Amino acid sequence: MKESLKKLIVLFPMLALSACVTENYENDSDKPVIHNEASLNEMAMTRISLGLGYLKMGNTTQAKLNFEKAKRHAPKLIQVHTAFAHYYETVGEPDLAIEAYEEALSIDSEDPDTLNNYGVFLCRLERYDDAEKYILKAISIPSYLLVSQSYENLALCQLKDDRFAKAETYLEKAIQHNPSNANVYLQMVQLQYAQQDYKSANLYFKKYEKYTRRFSPQALALGFKIYEKQRKMNTAKNYASMLVKMFPNSYEGKQYILNGLDTIEADQLADRYKEVMKLNNPNKSKKRVVVLSPNSSSISKSKTATTSTTSKSKKTKRLSPSAEDKLAIEKAKADKLAAEKAEADRLAAEKAEANRLAAEKAEADRLAAEKAEADRLAAEKAEADRLAAEKAEADRLATEKAEAEKLALEVAAANELAKDQQVEALAEAVNGDLNVSSVEGLEQIFDENEASAEEAPMEEEQQQGPIYHTVAAGENLFYISRTYNVKIDTLKAWNGLTSSKIIIGDKILVTNPDMGR
Repeated sequence: MKESLKKLIVLFPMLALSACVTENYENDSDKPVIHNEASLNEMAMTRISLGLGYLKMGNTTQAKLNFEKAKRHAPKLIQVHTAFAHYYETVGEPDLAIEAYEEALSIDSEDPDTLNNYGVFLCRLERYDDAEKYILKAISIPSYLLVSQSYENLALCQLKDDRFAKAETYLEKAIQHNPSNANVYLQMVQLQYAQQDYKSANLYFKKYEKYTRRFSPQALALGFKIYEKQRKMNTAKNYASMLVKMFPNSYEGKQYILNGLDTIEADQLADRYKEVMKLNNPNKSKKRVVVLSPNSSSISKSKTATTSTTSKSKKTKRLSPSAEDKLAIEKAKADKLAAEKAEADRLAAEKAEANRLAAEKAEADRLAAEKAEADRLAAEKAEADRLAAEKAEADRLATEKAEAEKLALEVAAANELAKDQQVEALAEAVNGDLNVSSVEGLEQIFDENEASAEEAPMEEEQQQGPIYHTVAAGENLFYISRTYNVKIDTLKAWNGLTSSKIIIGDKILVTNPDMGR
């Protein structure tokens, strides 16, 4: 957007410089009267770009002011109404935004960008069926190029309404139209993960890795969860390590340190998928419950009693242990004490290791907090620099606009001065024979001379042959017509002009080219 804004602003002074042939100003008004529709559209697009820039900075008042000026320049330009729709959505006026989109489509019902944007807007209003209709209509237009992105918009809209099957279909179409779109692969990975199809999620994740230019913490967290679900713990830990090293201050990185990424955004989508499946399959069979009969219970009791009696008899027989048994008992006690000591040593070692890890974690947390603070300060500085740059850009645009308006006024003043000089020259030509008391009287003389110009060419022209006039600064066809007493249409015909636009240095034929032949 900034790039196109700069291009339009460069064109604006050029329009002002050619105002001597295309632009005048109404009395007591700074509103230009433009006779070239292309110039009107360019000025409107400039205003739209300025308005969007102000809207991005949060200055809604200046944004709307520029959109209104764009509408005055080109009320039938579709971009004017889509800009208003974006403005109304930003300020929380959805009904007015709908009216603006409808007005844009009344101008051109087949504009694919407007259809797509309107569909995405309706999706945000949870009007899912209408959103689908408009986006599909945009896709159906042969000249539309952003088909993959529109299918992705459709898929995300369907997911908002828990239409998982449709979402998968639209994501597949998005991939078919743009197989290198990494973001679509990542959306498909999340969907397959939510549907517990971890093998398909793994395949799509590999394609995402192939086409992505830069990993995100969300993608690394999703990769960790996919391999964890497949019990491929080494690979899962590699993704976790990348997450912590590359994005230590991200939400996902901190969650991994705290709870091993117990829940991510894709898990929430999976929960919604389970609820949908449960609603679609209410009669799902339950687990069988086996109830024992009373006879079975009696048999168990009898067996238990028999076993108990046998055990008692065995214990009675061993009440008088031999010397060998005593040695075995003593050895067992010693082994037990040794095992208890080993267990105590192990627990002490584990506690020491836990304390060491806790100390390391505390140090890591401290360093992470310091880094987070430094990142925050750097982000604040970057934001301040960005705002300063945007303000400087706005000031530069305002300066260019003021310069353009100044040039336009200077050209208009030059035109007025040329007209005054023509009036003075004609007044001198009549040598005081006529009593002319007003500009209207002189204009009447202009008209009379002009009417007779075609019927009685000047003798001087007949004698001298073709005469050319070189265009100087501040001159136009009207000035040359008055100077040589020739109609503007005649000058155009003699010189093969299709419009009244001339530039400095042009040579204009002011006598009949057939004379002297």
